[in-house]
Amino acid sequence: MVGRTKTTDKNVYNSIDIEKWKNRKTAPATAHIPIPKKLDLIHLARTEGISESELINRFIDQGLRQAYHVKHSVLLQPIIEAAIHKEMTKYSDRQAKLLVRATFLLLQIKELLLNVLGRLPIKRHWTDEALNYYTDRAEDIARGKINRITPQLKTLLAEEVQQFKEKVDSGNH
Repeated sequence: MVGRTKTTDKNVYNSIDIEKWKNRKTAPATAHIPIPKKLDLIHLARTEGISESELINRFIDQGLRQAYHVKHSVLLQPIIEAAIHKEMTKYSDRQAKLLVRATFLLLQIKELLLNVLGRLPIKRHWTDEALNYYTDRAEDIARGKINRITPQLKTLLAEEVQQFKEKVDSGNH
């Protein structure tokens, strides 16, 4: 539009002269709309049993709420995503530490066991075939048990989950 300057968000409130409305609860707002829309407004206002002014006020309220909702949801999405990413990273780090600890203990036990077996006096009776047989058998048994959750493991898992939830709830991550 010729002759009008666009008002930015920063100066929109500064450019309004509110002195003329300081003693009123409401202020006039004018808009030119197509005649069919005006007829719809009159019909809807009569159907609702309210004035055109009240109906337009309701529409403006709804529009403003929707505009603010859209504006805030655009701002909230990256904040929410960042918070989820932060918590998932903490959870992943915790899981990685547990896996490393478990792997370390498993390898340590394996080395101790091989060391003990190698020092037993019956070592001379152990053949490579026998050692391979028992190693393969132990591997097969471990594969069968890897997904099985015993009551003891279930209790331990429940305790770990509870401790994790308490740390998250207390904010001490």
